Amino acid sequence: MKLNKILVITILFGNLVSCTKDSDDINDDIKEPVFYYAGYSFSNNYNEHDRKAVLIVQDSVIKLSPGQSADAKVIYAHGQDVYVGGSQYAEGKKTRIVYWKNGAIEYLSSAVQNNSATAIYAENGNVYVAGTVYQDNRPYQRLWVNGEQKVNSGALQFSGIRAITVYDGAYYLAGQFAQAASIWYGSTMQTINNAPSEATFIHVENGEVLTMGYGNVDCNTDAAKVWKGTDEIFSHPVGTRVSNILTTMNGDDYYFVTNSMSASGIKLARVYRNNQLLYELNTDGQNVSAMGITIFNDKIYVLGNILNAGKSVPTLWVDGTPKTLFTEQDNIYLNHLYIN
Repeated sequence: MKLNKILVITILFGNLVSCTKDSDDINDDIKEPVFYYAGYSFSNNYNEHDRKAVLIVQDSVIKLSPGQSADAKVIYAHGQDVYVGGSQYAEGKKTRIVYWKNGAIEYLSSAVQNNSATAIYAENGNVYVAGTVYQDNRPYQRLWVNGEQKVNSGALQFSGIRAITVYDGAYYLAGQFAQAASIWYGSTMQTINNAPSEATFIHVENGEVLTMGYGNVDCNTDAAKVWKGTDEIFSHPVGTRVSNILTTMNGDDYYFVTNSMSASGIKLARVYRNNQLLYELNTDGQNVSAMGITIFNDKIYVLGNILNAGKSVPTLWVDGTPKTLFTEQDNIYLNHLYIN
């Protein structure tokens, strides 16, 4: 990819996005995928405060906030529209939760340090954005539908939403309350695992709610988990404590990538299908932070950043084979992936 490939938003979405949607009679299995990424550019170090939100479609980079510091955290594409959720700096370290639809920004919250979008979804003309807002240094989960804040049931303090889906017109949320995996739907909030745990994926089929995430087993290991409703139906201990486990499913198979730390302090990322370790993303002692996993046309795509001394190399692993998206010199860090 090259940073100088900046296209006008309307041209980009008209030409790149619609090209996969014009021929409804083409079998989805033989369509070429369109890759969307959300992240940010930086000047010297990927941890620095001064960053600019970017959206990447295929190999084209769109600057979402060329004049103001911002971060693009999550992304979703629906029809010919692309939605990106994130945060924009207002003053000092204070940030507002925002989202961009086809590059146009919408503001959702006031400015408080660490406010940010955490999940985004769109269906039938409705846009769902989840975020974490801070009040008195305490995190609260929030959900906006078409810019209107919704009052969700259950505990909102010390909670966060990591995934959104919609079924039969109702939204379902997965995340964490008081460090425990939880789900929200209708007038119900349910904690589905003891802390520490987290839900990072939710899917509803025929009225059944399937949630994926992780839970602690003991002081030595966490486990990837799947719940149907509140019942645990799958658990695979991964042999180590994790910072998080990112998850998805394809048919009857569960896929997940773990982020953990080695005894020597190396950031490790490992990819699993069900109970089987497929491969590690680390080579030559590199630090790798996995950011997302998805399945498309039976291929496993994992987005991550190879990290070295404040620099990042955004990389896409396809069935375990790495493809460099940007070099260290490009100064790009990617947070999220969506394939359509």
